[in-house]
Amino acid sequence: MTDAAALMEALRRGEPIHLTDRPADPGDYSLCDSYVTAHRVGPGRYHFGREVVWNDGSCLAHHENETLDDDAAGERLAALLAERHVVTQPVRKPAAGDGRKHS
Repeated sequence: MTDAAALMEALRRGEPIHLTDRPADPGDYSLCDSYVTAHRVGPGRYHFGREVVWNDGSCLAHHENETLDDDAAGERLAALLAERHVVTQPVRKPAAGDGRKHS
């Protein structure tokens, strides 16, 4: 399991984050599924997009987009993980030398 601090570090490195609350077992039904993407748009600024798709046959979908600062983005990631969202794509571990200043 990835925690919010590790996801924030990935966002700061410029990695996009993808999360969902869709059940892992296709046989498990949920009334709606949520898909969240987050990526860095500038220093200390992160775009979060969320799409909610209803699975009741109504073809309804809801979209949200917002840009958050560093603190709010960390809080949002923690809240999503608490709501049982899971990362859908692996987050890279920093390579040796990531984060160092180069002259």
